[in-house]
Amino acid sequence: MFTDISPLMGQKGHAMDPRISRFVFTLVIVCISLLGCDLFDHKDKKIALVIGEREITLEQLKQDIGEISQELDITGPMEKEAVKPMLDRIIDQYLVLEYGRENNIRLSELEFKVALKKIRNGYSEEDFKEMLLRADMDYAEWERRLRERLLIKKVVDEALGEKVVVPFKEIESYFKSHRGEFKRPEMVKFRQVVTRTREEAESVREKWAQGAELSQLIAGVSLIPGIENSAKAVWVQKGELEKSLEKAIFSLKVGEISRVVQSPYGFHVIEVVERRPAGFKDLSESLEEIEARLSSQKRQKLYRDWLAGLRERIPVKVNNEVLKELEIG
Repeated sequence: MFTDISPLMGQKGHAMDPRISRFVFTLVIVCISLLGCDLFDHKDKKIALVIGEREITLEQLKQDIGEISQELDITGPMEKEAVKPMLDRIIDQYLVLEYGRENNIRLSELEFKVALKKIRNGYSEEDFKEMLLRADMDYAEWERRLRERLLIKKVVDEALGEKVVVPFKEIESYFKSHRGEFKRPEMVKFRQVVTRTREEAESVREKWAQGAELSQLIAGVSLIPGIENSAKAVWVQKGELEKSLEKAIFSLKVGEISRVVQSPYGFHVIEVVERRPAGFKDLSESLEEIEARLSSQKRQKLYRDWLAGLRERIPVKVNNEVLKELEIG
């Protein structure tokens, strides 16, 4: 028998394990094969959920829960309390996809290819195959999951907007009431030349110490591929650099040129141009961080309210007899 699932879901959204929330936008997305399926051809299959016009079989639901469990590293039998939030999360995903179907929101092939290129650029072919192997999936399965992740994101973005505007007064008020959270570590602003050989680096150091322009020194040495040598100085804090570089840079005084420093990247000659002691950030330094934080909070509330509206409007029914096989009430 099918019944309304609202007692399981709550009225205005539900508290969720943050790990489950993060799962939504990872590659291990719930719902393996919604797209392109005949959702009503289940003569020999048990229907566990009906969400709008979508029918979800018991096997599909088990697969969805299994994927979330794998992502959260949950092994062995799960208690009823652990299954319920997963079920709510899965229903949310189907509600989003149902909204997309109603509003004819689709993922174009170009959108998919652009996203795929960005992801694949982060992996060598060998690393990509290793990632698939660790996830115990083939490429076709991975692609289906990626398409769904992208479609869900597109639906949410079109429904809510990609970014929530935060008024400056709210940012200022938040900064005043949370000022202690915005600490600034010790920072150093430096510039450098990186060469292939120690001999070149020693020559650069000698000429630099004698007052030669850095831009001229850069033009005359063999540089390391992938490392930009520039007269423009950059800020760094401890923990951002390779250890030998960090030790050298943070030991220099302003205006001092280092001895030649060897690192895995080559031979460095470094000048510190400014130092900033540890302390608290001012509003201008904290602006982007606060705006991002408040925007995220506002968008999460919009998302919860939007989902609550979908739950009220789109019929969600559950087959209680089938769900007993998942040990949920």
